[in-house]
Amino acid sequence: MKDQNIPVMERDVRELSLGDMFIQVFRHWKALVICAVIGALLFTGFSCVTGASGPRAWAAQAEAAAPSEEPSLDEASQTRVDGMRDLRTHFRDTAVSQGEYLQNSIYMQLDPYWVNRTTACLFVMPEGTVSEAEIDALVRLYKDAALSQELLQPIADDLETDFIYLREVVSCAADYDLNKITINVSYPDLDESMNICQRIVNTLEGREDDYSTQLGDHRLVMTTITKRVVVDTAIFDNQAAVWDDVHNNNVAINKVSADINDFRPSSSSSSAAVPGYRSLPKDVAIGAAAGLIVCFVVLILAYLLSDKLRSDDEVRRMAPVRVWTNNIAPQGHAGSALAFDKLQGMTAWKEGAYQRFADIFAPELEGKESLLLVTTLKEDEVADIAGEMEKAMRAKQDATDPAGFTVNVCANVSNSYTAVGAIRGAEAVLAVERAHTSSLKKVRAELELLSHVREDAMGVMVRGI
Repeated sequence: MKDQNIPVMERDVRELSLGDMFIQVFRHWKALVICAVIGALLFTGFSCVTGASGPRAWAAQAEAAAPSEEPSLDEASQTRVDGMRDLRTHFRDTAVSQGEYLQNSIYMQLDPYWVNRTTACLFVMPEGTVSEAEIDALVRLYKDAALSQELLQPIADDLETDFIYLREVVSCAADYDLNKITINVSYPDLDESMNICQRIVNTLEGREDDYSTQLGDHRLVMTTITKRVVVDTAIFDNQAAVWDDVHNNNVAINKVSADINDFRPSSSSSSAAVPGYRSLPKDVAIGAAAGLIVCFVVLILAYLLSDKLRSDDEVRRMAPVRVWTNNIAPQGHAGSALAFDKLQGMTAWKEGAYQRFADIFAPELEGKESLLLVTTLKEDEVADIAGEMEKAMRAKQDATDPAGFTVNVCANVSNSYTAVGAIRGAEAVLAVERAHTSSLKKVRAELELLSHVREDAMGVMVRGI
């Protein structure tokens, strides 16, 4: 140190930087977020309890928006409105039926370009003297039976569906010239279509004796039963027609509703928000903003009332000492700037920074084997600085010997004179402090101690500016 007899000046003057203040506030961004969430929850809960928002407010808005009485109409207009209401009810009932059909229909689940279909071919073979008219009647009887509810209902019950939905995917065609019956079953699952078709054929074969008694002796012979995947554009057209009907019905509902509204005279009721009530998003925003403001004010007050060191100028005002900052150079000396993250308090130094330290301090440490770092902080808070300085100085002096240049730490130095012996016995002394961590009062006591014990102290290094 130089000019140790110059009195300490401006001891109560504090450095105030708006930029530094906001940086220190936003370092506590987690606290800001937590306060915003807590504020939103508290304010929203308070609004719901008091009825300013929430279910009670929504009920009040709905009640206020509902018309108090039906607007009056002349007799002719009322008759027309009643007719349109009946028509709208019909369309709405149709929409309900269409919705149930779309949800449960097996036919609407088919893929027209990948139809799983099973086909069975059966022939009515007459035996004995059976007329052609009786053969045609038998073919017609088998065809009707294959599509009857009596035959298909047990199958539909096993599939847990309705007969009408199963009937849509089963078709039966008759060829009276060949006495042939063709049964087609289309189903989303190919194996299931085979099972359904086989059950229909088995049931028809079981009725052979009854039909022979009624119309003449014959045999029902199944020649083939095949399952395959086919493309059926007719299914595509039919499904499209169903969707068109659904769309047209919805359009009709909207049109009739609009026509009914046209007949209503203007009402004094309004769907505007009821005065005194707020929406839930608005309450959340107000609560979050209030939480942020409160936390922001608390952090600013904590900064203003803090006794922590804020800048290197505060050290210079305490005593006429050399102050080394992030440039590793005293004021007026050109040094290489060190990289830092302001929100992390400038704790990360770029590779090579301590080597520059060694280059700058080498002349003052020439011929010396140790350096004592004096700090008001705890030893573990400056241990990393001591280790890096020692490594850099050994590299500078080519001292590979473990007993070479060493950097020691004298921590927790303040008004106490317990460290006087260590400071006086050290070859070189450098004070190290951290901005926003070191206490201003303790730093002042440390400088006063150094001014009385070591006049050749190298100065003060302030980290985190």
